[in-house]
Parts: sequence; C-alpha cells; structure tokens
Amino acid sequence: MLDMVKAETERIDSRFPEPACGDGNFLVQVLRRKLAAVQHKYGASDFECTHYALLGLMCIYGIELLADNIADCRANLLAIYAAYLQLSTSDEHTGLPGWCCRVTSSTVIARD
Repeated sequence: MLDMVKAETERIDSRFPEPACGDGNFLVQVLRRKLAAVQHKYGASDFECTHYALLGLMCIYGIELLADNIADCRANLLAIYAAYLQLSTSDEHTGLPGWCCRVTSSTVIARD
C-alpha cells in the first residue's frame, strides 16, 4: 500500500494521517521510510539526522478508539525512533527526551 504513495513516503515533511491506527503497524512503516530518507539525505550530519528524524515523527498522525492501542502505537513509533537515533528507551539519562513522548501524545490521539 505504501508503494502506491512512494514519493510521499520519501518526503520527510509529508503528513500521514491514519484514522484507525490500531497499534500502529501502518504508521511504523511510514516512519521507517521517512527515517530511511533522512539517512539517505542527511546521514553525514548527526545534528541534521536528529532534526529531520524528529520532523518525520511529527508528521505522522494516528486516531484510535481504544486506549491500549494508542499506548501500543505510541510505544511502537518511539521504539523505531529510538532505534534509529541509537537511544535507549529504558535509561532515563541516555534515553528518549521527554519531548519525544509529548510529540506522540499530541499526534496519536483518542477520538471517536
């Protein structure tokens, strides 16, 4: 399905809304493609990789009814993001900054 909109998945700033995101399987694949584009375009600079990876994460939106699916979706997106930046999700000193969680709290939401 993502191959149908391949050009958009390779644009870091393109927005992807998912009205029934579930645990985020579709959104995770979108994020992976965005991060691959970040690596391809900005791989030489750690600062730009971090900046554009965050932009890619911020351009992914999910809406879901069930609270447990929302939590799973957020966790799945953050795990992919953390793995890309080689951050630990368990260590509070070297792990994900708080703003990463705030981003997904704003972009993956509960709605009917």
